[in-house]
Amino acid sequence: MRSLFILIVCLCSTAIYAQRKPERVSASYQMVVESWMSEDQAKATALEQAKLQAMADEFGTKISQSTRTRIETSNQGGTNTRFNAIANSFVNGIWVEDVKPPEYQFLDTGDERWITCSVAGMARRIVKAAVQFEAKPLKCLNLGCATQDFNNGDPMFFYFKSPVDGFLSIYMDDESNCQMLLPYQNMRGNTLPIEADKEYYLFRQDPKYAYTDLSVVDEYELFTNEEFEMDLLYVIFSTENYYKPALSSDKAGYAAESQADTRKYADFPKYTDSKSFREWLNENVSVNDNMFLEVIDITIAK
Repeated sequence: MRSLFILIVCLCSTAIYAQRKPERVSASYQMVVESWMSEDQAKATALEQAKLQAMADEFGTKISQSTRTRIETSNQGGTNTRFNAIANSFVNGIWVEDVKPPEYQFLDTGDERWITCSVAGMARRIVKAAVQFEAKPLKCLNLGCATQDFNNGDPMFFYFKSPVDGFLSIYMDDESNCQMLLPYQNMRGNTLPIEADKEYYLFRQDPKYAYTDLSVVDEYELFTNEEFEMDLLYVIFSTENYYKPALSSDKAGYAAESQADTRKYADFPKYTDSKSFREWLNENVSVNDNMFLEVIDITIAK
């Protein structure tokens, strides 16, 4: 029996290793060379994106894309393009080595200069079982009010339900800065603890919906200075607790960077710049097999 047990363990270990052994991937990525970029900077950016594209094509991404059809035709496809660019930075793979040196081509077309980078290499698939949670922005405290379309001055609530215990945080990104909506601003800890199979209606100062000390619960009113604005909600759930990124509470700094009027908001969410947030998120999702991510597009119109 002991010999049989050892054999079974060895066979299982071999199967796990086989699932994660490096696979050959390849892709080409084309982009505009910005005026501030040197040739080396353009090559480095195109190379990074080409590798991410190759792994996204082969392994997919860690971002759940569950409700995007409404957005497809708005703003000439701008939101979908933006979502895809972000999704491709959260790939289910790790680049191991080049099979051959990357190839670059530059093309001048009138006022623009383009670069194309082609790569081929070996990458390892990241495999983890998904947790199928429910996450929906709301206009009122009822699932029938689930929406991705808001107007200036609308409140935003949020519904969440998970089949397992875990920890939740929610961030909103306007492409310049990313604000922390949950945990609440004066709440201790990095996340909100979640109980399995419990329905949560968040962002409401009511004992029925507090789930924590009522005095720290924040309510949110959406606003924009534009005729039409598109933002991303990052819903991060993990079966293990995790640390939040470094954040700032400087309202003036946020207003200057995002061209937002924050004067009438006494308690403004803490924030970090979008690039730093995505770097923090990518690092955490990549190494934490218990962390899961959904990104939801929302629009705000005047």
